[in-house]
Amino acid sequence: MIAEVIIITLQQKVKVACAMAGISLTELAARMGTSQPNLSKRLRVGRFTKEELEEMATYLGCEYISFFQFKDGTKI
Repeated sequence: MIAEVIIITLQQKVKVACAMAGISLTELAARMGTSQPNLSKRLRVGRFTKEELEEMATYLGCEYISFFQFKDGTKI
């Protein structure tokens, strides 16, 4: 049996990851040294380096491997 794949945008992934980590986009932006409007704008465009995504994952308490992976195995 083949698992169903659900495709979501980077913006959606980050929002879900924030919810799972229990922080807001505003808090994530502050941890990253930017403003929430600036982070939201960049999320809409979807342009981040791999290093920026790895940094974001660190602040979310997860790991970035082309997706966010939580300790319980959840992948976003």
